[in-house]
Amino acid sequence: MQIDFYKGGGHTAAMNTPPLRIAVYGAAANPPHLGHMDCLAQLLALGYELIYFLPSAGHAFGKTMKPLAQRLAMAELLVAERFPGERRIRVSGLEAELARPAPDRRVYSIDVLEHLRTVHPQAELHLALGPDNAAPEVFRRFRAYQRLVEEFGIITLKERIPVRSTWIRAELGSARPNREALERVLGVALTGHLLSNGLYKDSASNE
Repeated sequence: MQIDFYKGGGHTAAMNTPPLRIAVYGAAANPPHLGHMDCLAQLLALGYELIYFLPSAGHAFGKTMKPLAQRLAMAELLVAERFPGERRIRVSGLEAELARPAPDRRVYSIDVLEHLRTVHPQAELHLALGPDNAAPEVFRRFRAYQRLVEEFGIITLKERIPVRSTWIRAELGSARPNREALERVLGVALTGHLLSNGLYKDSASNE
């Protein structure tokens, strides 16, 4: 596992008192899948006391996604199946909450971490990224990326379970979806939920 702890930290805990370690992991989650769950598993293995899983309120490149409320429900269903009884993972719609005063305002990773710093003032906060977003040419496009490194810290997770949301949506939108193949990337509960509700039947939402 490639782990990159850049400067960061940002806690004010008393000396000799280990700070609460929190990881923030965001994704389009359109829909959430086992690749996302493996990233959460990597963070659990690193011993984080709290992990925020944040389905994005809006796509970074302006693509259309299913409503956030639906994606949050999907994420909660999948997390419950893959990590039964796990209290350290918190599925959160925080991005939408931060945007509520100005719905057209874009919420960035730095906004999320700054807010969580006020909620957890003595915590050590890290932003968790998949290998694509952690690539230097991509990460430098993040708002205030230098502050993310210096004030918080970055963890690069490995893609151990390659899954493509575009394939999932296309399969869900097909005339005869392959349930067994979908369960291998979505789990049983979420596959059943998506097939019974036809949420991607039009396959119009882009990752």
